[in-house]
Amino acid sequence: MTGAVSGAIYRWDPASGRELTPRTAQDSGVEQILVTAGGRRLFTIDQDGDLYAWNPTEAGSPRRIVGGVERGVVASEDGRFLAWVGAGTHGGRRIRLYDVAGERFIDRFPNFRDDANVEAFLPDGETIITVDRDASSVRLWDVDTGKERFSFSAYTDAETEKNTFRRDVYDFPYANRRVALSPDGKTLAIADLDRGVPVGLWDVATGKAGPKLGVRLTSVNAATDAVLRVDLGGRIGRRRFNGYMNSANGLAFSPDGRFVATWSENPFASSPTDHVAIWDAATGGAVKTQLSDRAMGAGSAAFAPNGRTLATASRDGLIRLWETSTWTVRAEYRGHRDRVTALAFGPDGRLFTGGLDTVVLGWDVLPPEPSVKATLAEAWAALASPDGKTGFHAQAQFLAAPSKAVKWFAARVSPAVGPDPARVKAMIIDLGDGNFATRERASAELKDFWPATAAALRAVVANPPTLETCRRAERIIKEMTESVPSAKLRELRSVEILEWIATKEARTLLLDLAKGAPDARLTHEAAAGTNLPSVAVGFFARPIFRGLLKRFPAPRAPQAPV
Repeated sequence: MTGAVSGAIYRWDPASGRELTPRTAQDSGVEQILVTAGGRRLFTIDQDGDLYAWNPTEAGSPRRIVGGVERGVVASEDGRFLAWVGAGTHGGRRIRLYDVAGERFIDRFPNFRDDANVEAFLPDGETIITVDRDASSVRLWDVDTGKERFSFSAYTDAETEKNTFRRDVYDFPYANRRVALSPDGKTLAIADLDRGVPVGLWDVATGKAGPKLGVRLTSVNAATDAVLRVDLGGRIGRRRFNGYMNSANGLAFSPDGRFVATWSENPFASSPTDHVAIWDAATGGAVKTQLSDRAMGAGSAAFAPNGRTLATASRDGLIRLWETSTWTVRAEYRGHRDRVTALAFGPDGRLFTGGLDTVVLGWDVLPPEPSVKATLAEAWAALASPDGKTGFHAQAQFLAAPSKAVKWFAARVSPAVGPDPARVKAMIIDLGDGNFATRERASAELKDFWPATAAALRAVVANPPTLETCRRAERIIKEMTESVPSAKLRELRSVEILEWIATKEARTLLLDLAKGAPDARLTHEAAAGTNLPSVAVGFFARPIFRGLLKRFPAPRAPQAPV
């Protein structure tokens, strides 16, 4: 029997299910990509469960570390350790800890009583989080001693009873869930694909349940490790064959922890579950329930380190960059000849992608070089556009003239000024004024000072003095949560350009902007920009890194951005 699994051709004995394809001739798609702190090391896991180490500064073949990694790998924030679940002593499972610098395994963790998966390191690198197979128990482990520190239940018994998934039939070798840890290590998001319950948030320190998101992630494709029906000499039999494909869905926190992105896609055909959605991590409320007007999903997604871009890979083969200020597409391109199955950003903003074609590509995701030159005045006007592509091309005009760009922004972008508390109180009162012009002026000013006015507006909604005041406050909150005013959008895009330019003059201007009102988004963005690694000024036209996971097949030349 011959078939395709995970992007490769395999042969089996149909009578026994034994694999006949020699291991040396197999090919395997990329399942996961990890980039450590500083971007000095890159690791991939293929769909055969092999872990590889790459040098991301040059193309070439990777070094195989170990095989049998079934459920993904996590890295400590400082890049010292990798961790995953592997075979334990005398059966069972346990945490495998790998010292990256020493290139050695540290086995100090006990066997699990129940099947579990390693999900994350806490930011301090001293604690590992595991979640049991049925997502009922979350455990925190001490890296130095290998002992359990704390545990809590993520789901109640009643929710557990709702599990209708037939593991007795499918017996998948991996846990069917998705987990993400917030960048500050305080909040854990769990999606249990078996139960079909809403994605939940939990406080890591206390185990207390937080808000639920308005989305349920479910399995959207059958694993190829499931029992297959084959013709055995005129009778239908059931045999198990090696190889599987994870469901194409997941979730991730934005770098500032404000948002949770969820995504799902049937990799074979359109499905009602296809989506890319954004949620407020504080409230669980929807920010965007679908990024595209058409029902489009994603099989993989990742936020850029500066939080201004979300990259997604979809069934159509396109890699899309979404601007998080507008949640619109800023660029699209393709370089793989098959479906992209893994995405990860490096700390310097480079994007690494892997696919079923067994190729790993590294991309410089700066704006494309302008095909038509425009004046800086024209580019300045375009920076205020709500369309991501228009704004991205305008940013390219400034990036093409870095010295002039810094001077232009220094003359037009000033540190944010916060509102006087007494003035905010007066504006809130004016929302209910009998004069329409006064109400409109108050609304405009409250928007202008957002998010410094957010707390006052939410207090009004909770205890409204008048119906009109409540309606206007709710409208302002909704509008400011879902979009950014054009003038502020132009400022935020200007800050991003200054980060890319990264000259002494550009960084000095960022430091000045970081001294503005503490609650202003411009202040936060500028401050964050001063801490990001420098990137070389340039333009992307093709991948800047190309690596082949195994010997087969030779990759075709990637296409230019579209």
